[in-house]
Amino acid sequence: MARKGRKDPRWRTAVAAFTETFPDQPIGFSKVIGSGLSRKAYLSWVGPEDQETPYVALVPNKDAPENYPDCVRRETALLRHLSTLELPFDTADIVRFDHETSVVIQTHIPGFCVDFKSSKGLKPWDIVGELAAAVHCVSTQRLTSILEGFETRRAHAESCIASLTSIDDPIARDAYQWACEHLPPATPARLLHSDLLGQNIHYDVLNSHRFGLVDWETALLGDPAFDLAIVTRATGKPFGQANGLQLLLDAYNTSDPPEELEATAVHLHELGLVAHWWHTANPDHVEERQNYLRRMRNVLNRAATVSLTDSRSR
Repeated sequence: MARKGRKDPRWRTAVAAFTETFPDQPIGFSKVIGSGLSRKAYLSWVGPEDQETPYVALVPNKDAPENYPDCVRRETALLRHLSTLELPFDTADIVRFDHETSVVIQTHIPGFCVDFKSSKGLKPWDIVGELAAAVHCVSTQRLTSILEGFETRRAHAESCIASLTSIDDPIARDAYQWACEHLPPATPARLLHSDLLGQNIHYDVLNSHRFGLVDWETALLGDPAFDLAIVTRATGKPFGQANGLQLLLDAYNTSDPPEELEATAVHLHELGLVAHWWHTANPDHVEERQNYLRRMRNVLNRAATVSLTDSRSR
C-alpha cells in the first residue's frame, strides 16, 4: 500500500507541500484520508514525537475541473473568514495555499464520519438538520465578495429548475410547471455548504464532542432548501426512513434557522438535481436517462401529495 502511494504523483506533491510548509519540522508518513472528483486529501503528523500535530494536504487531481483553482481560492477565503467567527461547529484553519499548484495545507478536523444509514445513538437527520441551520445562520455580509451564488432564494430556485425546460419529455414539463407554482419567496440568500453528506461531517467522540464540517469547495450563497435536497438526493427514504425528509425538516425547523422550510421547497431542488443528473448522463445510455425520468416522476408524485395535504390543512 505504501509503495503504491509513493508512485502516485499526488502523494509526492503532498509530501513536498508538507516539507515546504514546515521546513524545520520532522514530517511523518503521509496517507490518503479522502478522495473526491476534484482532489485527494493526505494526512501527515508534523513535529517531534511528543508534540506531533496532524495536518492535511489537499492535492488537485490531474483531471480536476478547469474552475477548480477558482473554487479552492474561494474555499480558502471562506474558511479564513469562518475561523474568525464563534460557530457551533469546527472548520479547518488554512495554513498555506499555493496559488500556482492550488495545493492547500490545513489543520485536521478529527472524528468519525457520520453514518447516514445508522439510526442508533445520534440520529443522522438531527445532526444534519442542526448543522444546516447553523450554517445558514452565518451572516452573509462579508461573503458576497468571497462566494458566488444568488441574491435571493427564488433566484437560486429559478436557476435550479431551468434545466427542466430543455428535457423533451412530459414528465419534465409537468415537473417544471409544478416547480414554477411552488417557487420560494425572494428572501435573502444564505450561506450553503452544498455537500452536507456523511463523509463531510466529522464527530470528535473522543475529545471535544463537537462536530466539524469539511470540504467547502462548492459552498455558495443560495436557497437553504438546496442543502437539504443534496442530502435527501431525490430518494423516497432519506436516511433509510420512510419519513426521512420530515425528520430532517423537523430537526432543521426546531434549530432556529433563518426561516423555516417546507417539504415542497426541498422537492423543488430535488427536481432540479435530477434534471442536472439527466443532462450529465451519457446520451447513449438511454436506460440511465429513463431511470432519471422515473426518479423525477417519483419526486413529483411525492411533491404533489405534500402540496395537496398542505392545501387541505389550511
